[in-house]
Amino acid sequence: MYKFLFAAFWLLPIQLFAQQHNLAVASFLADSIARRLPFVADTVCISTSQTDAQMLILQAIARKSPVKIISSSSDAANYIYLSPAIFSVDYSPISKNEIKRTISISLTFQKYRDNVLSQPETFELSSSDTLSYVEVEQINASSPDFLRKQLPEPEESMWERYLRPAVVVATLAATVWLFFSVRSR
Repeated sequence: MYKFLFAAFWLLPIQLFAQQHNLAVASFLADSIARRLPFVADTVCISTSQTDAQMLILQAIARKSPVKIISSSSDAANYIYLSPAIFSVDYSPISKNEIKRTISISLTFQKYRDNVLSQPETFELSSSDTLSYVEVEQINASSPDFLRKQLPEPEESMWERYLRPAVVVATLAATVWLFFSVRSR
């Protein structure tokens, strides 16, 4: 009986060390920005565009307090105008097998209160981690378009770049020299 329990334990998919998806990281960053936005009332009146990237911000704000989306020509006395959120993903190779992933968000907003629009304020956050190329390829392929980017080529090691071609050329030269030196005798 214990053998079956032990086998079942090892067959369970353990997600302790699994890397987060680009969408999960972007959602976490959106939650962090939503906590920093200045809200005056219980219900937040927001004027913004409704794109896929902007929906992450709106969902994060809605988790904090109720949201009412209004048009910019509305008669609402107090609201927040959100410029479209800018999400960016950057991949930079560290080694042949590892790549550094950086996901950033930039959000500019303005408060409209008592018929006066305030100066724009910007929040910028980013998150970085290290992944293997296999994980990044899977994560990047299943990410939405605004969180997807072309992966860079892995960096070649010193062996792959210089020593392996030198060994191949030296071996080829030695083979040709031996072939002609044995044949001429």
